[in-house]
Amino acid sequence: MLMFSKQHGLTATLMCIFLLAYYPSQAEVISIPLAAALKPSSLMAVPDQGMTEAQVFNTFGPADSIKPPVGQPAITQWLFSEFTVYFETGKVLHSVLKRPSAY
Repeated sequence: MLMFSKQHGLTATLMCIFLLAYYPSQAEVISIPLAAALKPSSLMAVPDQGMTEAQVFNTFGPADSIKPPVGQPAITQWLFSEFTVYFETGKVLHSVLKRPSAY
């Protein structure tokens, strides 16, 4: 009787393995079209991390608008027509290109 139990368990385990191997896997595909949608003219210079607010102003001109600081440490956003610059304590934390208007 003990032999039957082990064999039954092995058979059940093998059946589960084969069923899982043939079960169609499913995954969500996330499409991020921004990089593909960029035209060569859109591949522009943006402020580099660590630049000061004065350097950004002197290089890229005045921002279209500036959002006030939020949080601790304070994060400020400068919005330009084609990108947004995030500052932390007066230095560029990150620059992000805006999504093309076609999307």
